[in-house]
Amino acid sequence: MLDRKERDKMVKKLRSPFSVFGVRLPSSITLEGEEIPVEKLVLKLGKKDLSNEDVLFIREIIKKLKNAIERRIQAMEREEISDEEFKNLYEETLILKRALLEFESLLSKTSLKDTSLKIEDYKRWLEYMKQILG
Repeated sequence: MLDRKERDKMVKKLRSPFSVFGVRLPSSITLEGEEIPVEKLVLKLGKKDLSNEDVLFIREIIKKLKNAIERRIQAMEREEISDEEFKNLYEETLILKRALLEFESLLSKTSLKDTSLKIEDYKRWLEYMKQILG
């Protein structure tokens, strides 16, 4: 049986960014009644340049994942639930956090690309200004 101290320790672990190391990427998850094929989406979106629609879609998934994770953690912190329910919520939360990490990494690649494009634009602008000013 898990006492309050052990439960608090597990919840604290969940809040750590390192909690998902070793957790396998889920093939799919259900968010708000919608089945999301995580593995297929990550592979598909990771291989292409993301459109604005892709970015909006990923942001929406991230928002839903964060909400689902927070709801589960709050339930684990506040509610008197059985050890079995607690462990199930813990495992579900780890899986959702792993999916969240993948979707956030897809967006970070886009951010890096946008940044490098801005740097290239800046360099071109500097060259142009050097030519004009002599």
